[in-house]
Amino acid sequence: MVLSAVATLSLSSCATLFTKDSQAVTFSGMAGTRIYSNGMKIATIGSDGTITANVKKQLSDKSLVAKKDGYKARPLVLTTQLQPLSILNFFNVLGWGIDFITGKVKKYDTTFVEVEMEKK
Repeated sequence: MVLSAVATLSLSSCATLFTKDSQAVTFSGMAGTRIYSNGMKIATIGSDGTITANVKKQLSDKSLVAKKDGYKARPLVLTTQLQPLSILNFFNVLGWGIDFITGKVKKYDTTFVEVEMEKK
């Protein structure tokens, strides 16, 4: 049991242990606007003009697209920054590697996106 706990802790990293692989992002805009990531719909803005969606983290900036019938598709970009919790890996190369592979070494610096659509 102790060996299992030691193995788990030594093969894990700080961000992997303490953060999720997705991050909540709130989108604000016209009701019915759909938000897409890699061609898959991740959210639709509701009648109150907002929606919060969990967006999967990645190492680089994330490209999204907002679409609504009768409007031009609007590209959106979520920029990333270093997840401060990852610094707790110190000199643990394995820990840094795990955080990089899982994408948890980064987080989105924007958690609120205002979506403005332009008519076609």
